[in-house]
Amino acid sequence: MPVGTNRSPVTVIILSIVTCGIYSIYWHYVVGKEVNAALGKEAVNPMLVLVSLICAPVLFYFIYTLDKAMIELAEEKGKHYSSNFALWIVCALLAGVGIYIEMMQVQSTLNDIWDAAA
Repeated sequence: MPVGTNRSPVTVIILSIVTCGIYSIYWHYVVGKEVNAALGKEAVNPMLVLVSLICAPVLFYFIYTLDKAMIELAEEKGKHYSSNFALWIVCALLAGVGIYIEMMQVQSTLNDIWDAAA
């Protein structure tokens, strides 16, 4: 299994804030590619992150597909991961922090998966 990059979830959040979201776009794109490589199929279309720059609701669809792919990847590797999409959307709409919660949870889970694969 191709192993992705371990990243500090806190660093991912800080870089996203400091770069005014530019790192967030890059991170989502790279994570989409890593998840696809680990699954051996295109479960997530990383190009949707770039499309979301023009049409913001597309990002919600990308995150939805990433959430589903994370469930599949975790099950495949014997890890527990439950869908958090609804939580992310509610937090995004009410407090504006949903994207950061999503990034932290996804990166933490991926770190566990990459560590188990090593």
